Amino acid sequence: MMKLTILFLFLFTSLNVSAQIEIRYIGNMGVLISGEESSVLIDGLHTEYNKEYYLFPPQSLVDSLTNSEGDFPPIKAVAATHYHRDHLDGEQVSKFLDINTKVLFFGSEQSTDLVKEAGSNNDERIITIETKDYQKQTVKVGDVSVTGFYMNHVSPARHGSVQNVGYIIEIEGKKILHTGDSNWFEEAFTELNLQKENIDVAIFPYWMLLDEKDSSKLKEWINSKHIVATHLSPNGYEDHIKTIESAYPKSYSLTTLNQKIVIQN
Repeated sequence: MMKLTILFLFLFTSLNVSAQIEIRYIGNMGVLISGEESSVLIDGLHTEYNKEYYLFPPQSLVDSLTNSEGDFPPIKAVAATHYHRDHLDGEQVSKFLDINTKVLFFGSEQSTDLVKEAGSNNDERIITIETKDYQKQTVKVGDVSVTGFYMNHVSPARHGSVQNVGYIIEIEGKKILHTGDSNWFEEAFTELNLQKENIDVAIFPYWMLLDEKDSSKLKEWINSKHIVATHLSPNGYEDHIKTIESAYPKSYSLTTLNQKIVIQN
């Protein structure tokens, strides 16, 4: 009986150990999301662009991702939220796909066209996310699920034609939302019903977290367990972080290349 009790306790404890994920900062809104066996890279392959406002990954960091030289599990999928230069470089993605012959690339038509125009011969591994409505598209990549969907780009008067894509990455039993350059568009969040997705981590551009009244929108429309702020300028972000931490005490702000956040529950 004692042996059976010990075995039961061991199994119960094992089943209740929460899997761990790591989010590593690659620059601007670029993140590498890793579980024990796999990684997904979002907005991490771009080059220097207006460095006063955007933190970009140096070529050495891009090369380490492309050649799997870092301390992270294999990258199974690469995604871009949209085709702006502080989020995507078509040549970098094309090279990545040439070297990593089993990896899939996800993006809007504007983003996938940019990669194809760079000379990519990997069309069969380039997945276009439709942006005509808010329909979710899910693709299973090994032990990872990638779900893409349209999310309006911030400042529609200026960027209304930009096909911004949001993603939900499911890895190690956790769901990570990445909104790209979006904002609190009621139509989008009403249609997407993200609050029903049980999001564990939500990754936002910092401006979506600056207004304290938006905390009610976050709870109603997403209700994630953890919040991550990105797209912070290389300098002069301190006041933004103070404002965000005041409104969201348990939030994380990504400001340093290769900065790591570990999420366990």
